[in-house]
Amino acid sequence: TAGGIYASNQWGMNISNNTMTSGTQSANLYGVRTIGGGGASIDINNNDVTLTSNGTTATVFGFDNAIGAANSGNTVNINNNKIAGTYTTSSSGGFYGIYNRAGASNFNANGNQIRNITHTSTAGGVCAMIWNAAITPNVSNLNANNNNINNVSISSSTTTNTPGIYTVAIGSSASISGNSITSFTRNHNAAAIALATVDIINIQASGTASLSVNNNSIQNNTVNVSTTT
Repeated sequence: TAGGIYASNQWGMNISNNTMTSGTQSANLYGVRTIGGGGASIDINNNDVTLTSNGTTATVFGFDNAIGAANSGNTVNINNNKIAGTYTTSSSGGFYGIYNRAGASNFNANGNQIRNITHTSTAGGVCAMIWNAAITPNVSNLNANNNNINNVSISSSTTTNTPGIYTVAIGSSASISGNSITSFTRNHNAAAIALATVDIINIQASGTASLSVNNNSIQNNTVNVSTTT
């Protein structure tokens, strides 16, 4: 495992205004990785991360946050960061720009620039720009607004979803608005056209939560499909 900044069991942590450029790595790779600190709040803002991998099963994360999982009035901020990356040798290894594991009361991923991403996989590596995976507990209030996602190229021969913004169920409210998602290309080679799945914005069932998905600009996105049968 290789990474720029690693933090464990911190309260009130602030990781901001850093520039991180990796060498080419074959192991799991992180710009910022955080764990522990169940009820904590954390700020991860205004960082510039560029990652390059030549792995096959390794996973690459711009930001991988697990601090703040207790949902106790706390807030996780991952705002105004820049992320770029290249991973063209993957078999099943994934690439995530921002990955949140913490079921905080409030999770904010606003104003990030995720651009110039290239990911190629042959056996199911997920590539996603912003992914909220927090369950048990789930995030209560999610804001993923005013992000700029552009020039993303994903090539795969599997059924892998390739969302721009994805979240599991939310407890109370979610706002995914004002985002610009452009020049998002999926190159797909598989046995059936129906297997070429691209979810630009994917919100999983959230019961009685209030959802606001407004004023997003989704343009110039392409799916190129070739079938083997």
